[in-house]
Amino acid sequence: MKKLVFVFLSIGIFNVAFATPPTWGVLGPTKPFQSPIGQNINRPVKPQINPMSYAQMVGNNLPIKSRLSPGKFERFRSEPAVRVTRPICLVGYDDLSLSWLENNRDALSRYNAVCFVMQVQNLAQMKRIKRIAGKILFQPVSGEQIALDFKVPAYPALIYDGWVIQ
Repeated sequence: MKKLVFVFLSIGIFNVAFATPPTWGVLGPTKPFQSPIGQNINRPVKPQINPMSYAQMVGNNLPIKSRLSPGKFERFRSEPAVRVTRPICLVGYDDLSLSWLENNRDALSRYNAVCFVMQVQNLAQMKRIKRIAGKILFQPVSGEQIALDFKVPAYPALIYDGWVIQ
């Protein structure tokens, strides 16, 4: 009896192990899959942006106007600013912002800050801000929601490490 059970189990396992999988449909001849990832790994990548397209891209977002105005304020602790992983600076095209930017350019670059220009009229003003800022990343945006979230009373401002400072 034990031999008979062993024979039937062996036949059942053997048949299941070598059975062909069910066919759900015939989709035609198959081709080997070649992943496109890594094919151009040794070829240097050239940026696809040129000065004209950058000017058009930035120019389409101008002018930027803000309800905030330039002004001085005392630094304060901000609970939402604790969650900021990369420093954010808010500036405009005014004398106070331009001098603040020039004085703090090295620190902003060292902190790898991203700066939002909240008040700028045209591309020439944006280019002047970029010239003063050097390698700091700038983007013309309203910044209204950021200012509301962090309770920023005026610009220029730096949101960093749980603080809003000038």
